[in-house]
Amino acid sequence: MKLEFRNSLSVKLLRVVLLSALAVGVVLSCAQIVYDTYKTRQAVDSDAQRILDMFRDPSTQAVYSLDREMGMQVMEGLFQDESVRMASIGHPNETMLAEKSRPLQDMSMRWLTDLFLGQERTYTTQLVGRGPYSEYYGDLSITLDTAAYGEDFLINAVIIFISGVLRALAMGLVLYLVYHWLLTKPLSKIIEHLTQINPDRPSQHQIPLLKGHERNELGLWVNTANQLLASIERNTHLATRPKTACSAWPSTIFSPGCRTASSCSSNWTRSSSTAAACNAG
Repeated sequence: MKLEFRNSLSVKLLRVVLLSALAVGVVLSCAQIVYDTYKTRQAVDSDAQRILDMFRDPSTQAVYSLDREMGMQVMEGLFQDESVRMASIGHPNETMLAEKSRPLQDMSMRWLTDLFLGQERTYTTQLVGRGPYSEYYGDLSITLDTAAYGEDFLINAVIIFISGVLRALAMGLVLYLVYHWLLTKPLSKIIEHLTQINPDRPSQHQIPLLKGHERNELGLWVNTANQLLASIERNTHLATRPKTACSAWPSTIFSPGCRTASSCSSNWTRSSSTAAACNAG
């Protein structure tokens, strides 16, 4: 009986291994993307803090002296960074000393990056004077557009996902080849030898031991199978011998050579022994 390729153990093993590897690769890649999202948000926070630290002193000087021109110079310096979308200097309860804004950056995949990073992020630092009193003058507020960070994040996410899936599939394929070499291929050879066994003479064709598998489970299985086949043929042979003798018993008694009383008596004695053996069988 020829085994269909789609029903073979190798195909099922390959399917299970690749599907499992794909699932593991997707899960690990998603976990890596989530971690990369966290790191990107931290990068946005770090850049915002760096910008605020850089412009805190000139902003404090501008709001302390109520110098609107100096405040606009601070705005121009802030907007040199392409991620800054909005900025303002002033007291929250008064008219802003200086403020500036620009529209959000247009990006084809922005709807996707906004899901992970948000559309924009706002940061504020207090402007206080130096000295023993540390008088509060107002706030410096900036709003960062996440588009620039989202573009790099999206490229990294695609690379992480594709490389993770490919790495998992490659490992799954290697694992399948190892299983095929150690298990599936030897089993196929054993099955091939089993199909060559004659049911009437089971021990005539011995299953050979596979090289490299003499002392493992496959070698033990082959040795046990050979012993079982030999035992089957031996018991079959012993069972057929009494039947042959019993079938010849009537012809022995009434054989043509039984012409004298002594010869008939001898035949009768041998036939009685055969009958006893037949009855015992």
